[in-house]
Amino acid sequence: MILTNNIKLDFLGEFDFLTGIVIQVLCAILVGFLIGFNRELSNKAAGIKTNIMICLGATLYTSLSLLNINPDVAGQDPNRLAAQIVSGIGFLGAGAIMRGDGHISGLTTAATIWVVAALGVAIGFGFPSIAIGVSLIVLMILIGTNKIYSIFMITKNYKIKILSDSPVSDLVKGVILNSSVELIKMSEGRAEGFSDDGTSYHKVKLIVEANNKTLNSFVRLVRKVRSVKSVDSSIID
Repeated sequence: MILTNNIKLDFLGEFDFLTGIVIQVLCAILVGFLIGFNRELSNKAAGIKTNIMICLGATLYTSLSLLNINPDVAGQDPNRLAAQIVSGIGFLGAGAIMRGDGHISGLTTAATIWVVAALGVAIGFGFPSIAIGVSLIVLMILIGTNKIYSIFMITKNYKIKILSDSPVSDLVKGVILNSSVELIKMSEGRAEGFSDDGTSYHKVKLIVEANNKTLNSFVRLVRKVRSVKSVDSSIID
């Protein structure tokens, strides 16, 4: 195994094996953290740890495959491993996609996992600067599209979770009737934890269709209900 080769990194120069690997690992951690932090804030399944591990794994697989090439042996191609990463990461992305009640969620998370793996491959091939730059573009897309939805009043499907001291489903239905939010699905049940009087919390789950403005208005009205303790909402993507 040839693991004594120097590692060439774009815009940074050539480094010995140990220094080069350390730089690549740190870049992979940074890229995975940046994108994972955004997904974590959006309460998505693939958060900081998942994205760091994906980017780090793709980086090491690619970098070590390059270093393990023997120039005296014909037919060795590091691109084969990159192709395997592309196909293999598809299984992980597929696990993030869920379908229920006629709605598909997790597509953006799956696509993000696929892109993070590509960024890891780029770092492994010696292009960490490009990977970091593209990761910033990915963040702009993930953050900016929600702003566009808000500006142009584009409707999206939202998942809302309401926690309360007592049953509030009837009150929530009343708020929906007096708002521009379209109800798709609603369920109510017990939640973990106990209220001040020792009884368990009630949890209401909603799937609604609304634009950003009407959703915010709906959430504000629900929060005014005395027994409601918390209201959390997120885009289904």
